Amino acid sequence: MEELYKLKRKLRNQYEDFMKLHGDFKRNERLFAVFAIILIVELAILIVLVFMSSISLSIPMILLILFTLAIIGIDVRYCYEAHTHAERCKTLANKCLRDIEKIEELLKG
Repeated sequence: MEELYKLKRKLRNQYEDFMKLHGDFKRNERLFAVFAIILIVELAILIVLVFMSSISLSIPMILLILFTLAIIGIDVRYCYEAHTHAERCKTLANKCLRDIEKIEELLKG
């Protein structure tokens, strides 16, 4: 009986840890998304400036546009990974909750 209480306490701690990680990953996902939006706006401004001919399309400008595209791609990937990890943590937290409920049923019965 005492073993079940220890297991329940351990599962509760794991649940709290997974939910904390879920919150951290969701926060990171939002930060990466905001950063990607800022970079996309920057890229749009650069392209508009190039087409308005106020800035010539030189090698440094092309490299800046390519660099911005690369950073956007990396940022979107990190955003996706943060989302995936957040969902995985939420799934594991829910599994802990189900296990806690099963233990409570055993303790009641």
